[in-house]
Amino acid sequence: MSTTHVSPPPSMTDTGGQVTAPNRSVVVDGETLVYRRFGNTTTDAPPLLCLQHFRGNLDNWDPALVDRLAGDREVILLANRGVGSSTGVVPDNVTDMARDVLRFVDALGLGMVDLLGFSLGGYVAQELALLRPRLVRRIVLAGTAPQGAPRIHRWSDDVYALATQDVTSAERFIKLFFSGSEESSAKGMEYLKRVSSRQADRDAPTDLATRDAQLMAITRWGIPDPSKLARLSAITQPVFVANGDDDTMMITENSHLLAQRLPNSQLRIYPDSGHGFLDQYPELFADHVKAFLNGG
Repeated sequence: MSTTHVSPPPSMTDTGGQVTAPNRSVVVDGETLVYRRFGNTTTDAPPLLCLQHFRGNLDNWDPALVDRLAGDREVILLANRGVGSSTGVVPDNVTDMARDVLRFVDALGLGMVDLLGFSLGGYVAQELALLRPRLVRRIVLAGTAPQGAPRIHRWSDDVYALATQDVTSAERFIKLFFSGSEESSAKGMEYLKRVSSRQADRDAPTDLATRDAQLMAITRWGIPDPSKLARLSAITQPVFVANGDDDTMMITENSHLLAQRLPNSQLRIYPDSGHGFLDQYPELFADHVKAFLNGG
């Protein structure tokens, strides 16, 4: 594996937050992986590596969430291979996505991390913990599902239509990620304003090739296979499983299934919310994550 750091070096950490943190990059095996690293460097806590959802880029992370998390630890947001401004071809399977994250972690010289995996990022987080268990200290699995779980191999027609449009829109995003209630929809609009607040050096939008490869990875992961659930017994780290009470993409019941099958887990379901519960309740969810990561 060849690794080249691109200035500024990854040891430097921005003390601001999501809206001001510079895009940094590292070249691994000829591909440039773009990331942001910011937060509190005065603690002994391992950095929190955040892995994003289907079609999401660096700018889809909610500043209200990640800045609050960065108050007592470093936060690293990664655009994995081929996603956003990162170069290369997006893998069409979760294992190769996880291996790319491991190459990134090694390039930055990180000996231990905590993980926050959202949606597809939660698939990758599970695979990371299985591929290199001693790297990962604690895991947050948000709005995600275990491999082989029911009802995620083929999304409903409504979810598929909203998630896979060539051109995304605020209206479709809110329908897909929020519950549909007046309050939840209003929270969705507030989220979209927050993630639009960064003006300079924004990440590149994800393209249709990213959509197609990630959809293939999600579909493969979701092929029903109860035997795959046995893999979860090997994830012995503390895990915080969270979701909205009406996630139509990853199916809220699959968060219950994760919590049941993981040996050392806790579960929290947020009311009147869907797949984007963490963007509807960013401060509350951040406080729950912080308590968990700090040993609560």
